[in-house]
Amino acid sequence: MKTFGAQIIVVSEDPQNATVPATISYP
Repeated sequence: MKTFGAQIIVVSEDPQNATVPATISYP
């Protein structure tokens, strides 16, 4: 569940293409 926090940071960088891929990037 803590991984979700890191995902939000990645999405902030590229909310256009890192919104869904970021979730898969961090298992």
